[in-house]
Amino acid sequence: MASQNSPSASTTNPLTTESPTYLIPNLSNLNPLISIKLDRDNYLFWEDKMLSILQSQDLYHFVDPIVTPPPSHISDSTSNTSTENHVYSQWRKADHTLVTWLKSSLTDSIHATVVGLRTSREVWCSLETSFASHNVARVVHLQNTISTLRKDNLSITDYLHKTKITADSIASINRLVSDLDSVSSILRGLSPEYESFVTTIYIRSVLPTFSELHAFLLNHEARLDLLSQQQNYLPQSTVFIARTQSSRNNYQPRSSPNYRGGRGNQ
Repeated sequence: MASQNSPSASTTNPLTTESPTYLIPNLSNLNPLISIKLDRDNYLFWEDKMLSILQSQDLYHFVDPIVTPPPSHISDSTSNTSTENHVYSQWRKADHTLVTWLKSSLTDSIHATVVGLRTSREVWCSLETSFASHNVARVVHLQNTISTLRKDNLSITDYLHKTKITADSIASINRLVSDLDSVSSILRGLSPEYESFVTTIYIRSVLPTFSELHAFLLNHEARLDLLSQQQNYLPQSTVFIARTQSSRNNYQPRSSPNYRGGRGNQ
């Protein structure tokens, strides 16, 4: 039985009756639309971008697994002969151009995995299958990363940014991280000086959203910085006052050369 990617002769395919025209994609129009290249970490972003382009340019049917390509030959049952289908020739040229374009959107390491694939559908489905299994392992890794994140010496802004990047990476693999999970992870990774803050947040009837927690933490961080500055200032002030007082206690007026002291010397 002929495969979808190598269509054989047919007498019933509606495409032979309608005789559609497959225009060769203009790569000069498509290439500027590629803003990212597929690597091992951005498949869903790449897929989302490529789907938008394929659909907007009326090219998705080339990679759509439910659409049957036109047959390569048309059989005439009355004369029992077969002739080449010019519609298939159009489709093949257009598809080869699309294959070139798809492969140009891949990094070298990913391109190596689709070498030898000749149709855009083969390339598309191969990538889809390959990254489906890759994403499972990546989700496990990212979930472990977000559960073990620690603030340490990071600023609140940098710490929350690191958390959000990890959560967004998980979401890009169709595993949405809820606000509750993000907030819990952030609170768990705060350093000891935030212990009172964490306790205050946990006794609330409803935990704050990620955005609300960000604002609360920035305020608390500013308060901690202010207290730290005051503590650094107080010892210096104390030393200055002590030195001033000591100088006053040790001060003795210098006597005038003509001063003899006492009234009897007059």
